[in-house]
Amino acid sequence: MGITKSGDKTENLVESLCKNVKVLRRGSALGDAEYVTEGEEFYIEIKKTTLNQVRPYKYIPVVAYNPDDDDWFVIPPDDILDMASKRKGQHTLNPFVCIGLGKVSRFTANDNPRVWDDYHTTPSRLEDDIVSAFRKGESSRRKKRFAQSVLKTLKETVMAQKNEYGSVE
Repeated sequence: MGITKSGDKTENLVESLCKNVKVLRRGSALGDAEYVTEGEEFYIEIKKTTLNQVRPYKYIPVVAYNPDDDDWFVIPPDDILDMASKRKGQHTLNPFVCIGLGKVSRFTANDNPRVWDDYHTTPSRLEDDIVSAFRKGESSRRKKRFAQSVLKTLKETVMAQKNEYGSVE
């Protein structure tokens, strides 16, 4: 996870709390971990404290841990797309490619509930909530197709630009 490697322990913690989650090799483009049972298989993004460089086009659940408050959060992929639609991109013009969503916390400095409170979970519910988030995303077929379209367009644009750049002298 990330260039700082600060999330490595968080990934291992998720794996220890969820019997069907296995951490992927470092640097995997698919996600940080994979949920696998006989009936379902999908990837998961795992973040610690701050949701930086979230990739909405991947359309996978995001698991976040705030060690300061010992709080867990699970955000469905369709909700990540909704959040991206209201933000600027991070390191890119396109928010559906990469966004920063800030620090995850249940409360503001004034103890007011935050948007993240809707996604709060407990260690004992973490695996069930990851599966629920995945299924919620799968039920939003139009949003899933939109994310697939973003990825397809992104790949086509990259190839076209590389070809165009190859002819620049």
